[in-house]
Amino acid sequence: MLRKIHEAFLVKMCGGTDEAGDRWVPLSPVTVAIRRRRRDKSSPSRKTRDRSKRNRTEQEHIPTSKRRTRSIIKGAGTSYDKYGRDEEILHDTGLLLESLRPESFSAEQVFEIADGRVIVGTRREGAEDHHKGRPPKLPQRRLWPDPADWPSSWWDEITAEVQSGVVDMVIQQVQNQSRGI
Repeated sequence: MLRKIHEAFLVKMCGGTDEAGDRWVPLSPVTVAIRRRRRDKSSPSRKTRDRSKRNRTEQEHIPTSKRRTRSIIKGAGTSYDKYGRDEEILHDTGLLLESLRPESFSAEQVFEIADGRVIVGTRREGAEDHHKGRPPKLPQRRLWPDPADWPSSWWDEITAEVQSGVVDMVIQQVQNQSRGI
């Protein structure tokens, strides 16, 4: 489930619509202007800019969308780039996105199995406010859809993972019993 939430976050962060039909409200022009002003104040030195330009030139054969996604996923998007980073929604530091990435081992990630249910999510400060919204200043940007709205493709993948996990557990239990553990 975390993988589906993470994938959907990446799509919505860039202004797209995820498989469940969710799309986030775009950032206000004021927010974009503030981000650009903040970025310009901390602009890199000439040496850093030259190194960045060289790296971009070396990667020109890779389509922009793939370069952008790679940088987001690989480095959790902790730096601004020339591909519109200041207009990405809910992605200033990359910490919220990282807390929703499978196997990130983020202290803010929630993954619990208890009482016959699996709980996934994030403890990241402010995440609940974004998920529920705080009108009029903070629009609702659901981090994941209600389970009733999950697409059938999500249910199919989740069911397959659960079945695979149960089979693995049964095999492990049989092996442990045969060893006398």
